[in-house]
Amino acid sequence: MRKKEEASTLKNAARPPPYFQIFRVFFKIGLFTLGGGLAMVSSIRHELSIRKRWVNEDRFMEDLTVSASVPGAIAVNLAFVTGNRLRRTTGALVAILGAVLPSFLVILFIVQFFLPYFSEPIIQAFFKGASTAVLGLIAYVAFIFGRRILHSWQKLFLTALALGVVLAFHLNPFFAILISVVVGYFIVDVARNRGHGID
Repeated sequence: MRKKEEASTLKNAARPPPYFQIFRVFFKIGLFTLGGGLAMVSSIRHELSIRKRWVNEDRFMEDLTVSASVPGAIAVNLAFVTGNRLRRTTGALVAILGAVLPSFLVILFIVQFFLPYFSEPIIQAFFKGASTAVLGLIAYVAFIFGRRILHSWQKLFLTALALGVVLAFHLNPFFAILISVVVGYFIVDVARNRGHGID
């Protein structure tokens, strides 16, 4: 079954999707995903890896790692990386446009028509419920990708290190990533010298 899925993914990857289809997929993700950022990652994975099979799970994880490790909004970075993988530079620009245009249009609509009503109890209740739902989506993303990534003691250690640095010292998450990268480099170097890997 797994081999059949991989073959289907490779077959789809050999035929780059049309630009309009890339735009439509990312537009739908941007339009129907509350919370943005990490909350969108699960939707992007579902559309690109599970439904469309444009990229396989391992390739998506590589793209996610790159997107999370550089400055900028992770959803926009991920749209750029995956769009570029599918259709080069033009594909990247189309994917970014599809991902950010819904937010722009919705915010514009809200500012024009609903901003005076934000103090209403029913609107406040909606935002409280939405924030709770977004927390659940982010927790789901952490569970899905943690299950795929955290299968060695080294990776568990680096995850705990980054979390501990942020919680204990209240540092900017950038420094937690930087520290983990440096420590991870030495762990990989030691493992390589001993003839072992961390995969």
